[in-house]
Amino acid sequence: MRLMAKITTTVLAASIAGAGVAAVAAPADAATGSCGAGYRYLKGKNHFPIKHGKKVGGYADLYYNAGNGKNCAIVRASGSGASHITVLLARYDKKNHAPEKTVTDGFGKNQNFKSYAGPVKIWAKGRCITVVGSLKRGSVYYQGGATKVHCG
Repeated sequence: MRLMAKITTTVLAASIAGAGVAAVAAPADAATGSCGAGYRYLKGKNHFPIKHGKKVGGYADLYYNAGNGKNCAIVRASGSGASHITVLLARYDKKNHAPEKTVTDGFGKNQNFKSYAGPVKIWAKGRCITVVGSLKRGSVYYQGGATKVHCG
């Protein structure tokens, strides 16, 4: 099993067992593929490739709103021909360093996004987050993201 598949499975399983997965309906910001007012790129690494081998099919981007303490993630495909784009954003608890809340987009029965998934937002001030994205081109799946980043 690929590393990102293991991470996705672990994050999803832990979230379902612990605090549950909150599937989010696409907010008004989704029409533009942005997180909205007040969100800025996080300092440091914030642009994670969604890959199959060495081929990059898109990117997961992270943003932060200092005013409300929320992180935001969007997964965008590079170019055309993508389908089944998904994004998962998880917040870790301070004590056990395990996922305590997860938000997703693109996993629903009628969600076959072709250019981007998200935005998904989660409050995580003073916590670590994980972002995982995936997409499909033809019969090939691309995955990527980052685990326990932007802590604090």
